[in-house]
Amino acid sequence: MGSRYIRLRQSNPSKGSAMNDKELLELAAKSADIEIEWDEALNHWVMPNDEDGWFSIVVWNPLENSAQAFNLAVKLRLDVLIRGIATIVPYSDTKPVKHGENPYAATRRAIVQTAADIEEARKAEGL
Repeated sequence: MGSRYIRLRQSNPSKGSAMNDKELLELAAKSADIEIEWDEALNHWVMPNDEDGWFSIVVWNPLENSAQAFNLAVKLRLDVLIRGIATIVPYSDTKPVKHGENPYAATRRAIVQTAADIEEARKAEGL
């Protein structure tokens, strides 16, 4: 299992947004009705879990976790198009996310960005 401590970066600057990854992840979770809370000690979004009397937390970061990004895409029924140099998730004015050196990270970012865009659209419509 990889490190649970990940630096937060600015989101895709081509979107023209000053939103950081913390805000991006919060909107993405809301779009899919995923309950998360900010853990100051871990400096991450977490999903608390209280099953059978055992309390645990899971770091929620689909920008770094492919399974969580996949689950987000499925829950929101997103079309994910992976092409030669970029990934795009068609939604409104979504722009492609260039693969650079890591097409997996680019694909996760495209999914999370689109989920956040969906939530921002809901908020703008008053839903």
